[in-house]
Amino acid sequence: YFRVTRRKESLMSTSGWGAMKDLEEIKISCFGRSIEPIKRLLADAKTAYYFDTYRKTTIYRPRPKEMRRENGMWHQVARRPIRPMRTVVLDGQEKHNVLADVNEYLHPATPRWYASRGIPLRRGYLFHGPPGTGKTSFSFALAGVFGIDIYVISLQDVNVTEEDLAVLFTKLPRRCIVLLEDIDTAGLRRDDDQEDSDAENKEKDKEGEGEKAATETKALTNGVNGDHKVKET
Repeated sequence: YFRVTRRKESLMSTSGWGAMKDLEEIKISCFGRSIEPIKRLLADAKTAYYFDTYRKTTIYRPRPKEMRRENGMWHQVARRPIRPMRTVVLDGQEKHNVLADVNEYLHPATPRWYASRGIPLRRGYLFHGPPGTGKTSFSFALAGVFGIDIYVISLQDVNVTEEDLAVLFTKLPRRCIVLLEDIDTAGLRRDDDQEDSDAENKEKDKEGEGEKAATETKALTNGVNGDHKVKET
């Protein structure tokens, strides 16, 4: 038999300026003087996790605001079998060029090259075309080839504000693909916002629309380029 105890507590940052941080502690104990049963338990758990994630792509999306403090900014929404690259209809040479470029970017020596030149460690691709032409499928196929996960941000998501974009990019792992959906809507007002506007505020909305669009586009650009300041003064 095993005994498992779990404890969660919130701690203030040692600097006194940061936000509260939630820490979780899990203790596993068993009868006897040997820890071999616990080692075997952890080995079995590791093996089960490996077979659950083997040849699969995990997809993450931003967590709802009310759940971010305790559970972080991202949460897993799906885990799919990898998409074979051969199932994506695209010119063979174009596939090869993108695969070679991603492979070079993921090389262990690449971060040093970027750091020595003061360049943010980012590599971006713009896939364009009508819906259903394979843009997302190609992204999933790339993730499968290199064994990395996908983090999806929809610019139409009401849970993602300008400040959230900056924070979300700082919470990404070193190796991942960020899939930006609805990139063509960056800087545009949502339809529901326009419908809720009263006739009196239409003129005021028009005046502020240009500034709002510029701000949202700037927030997106700063996140992609590695400028993670939430606000500028």
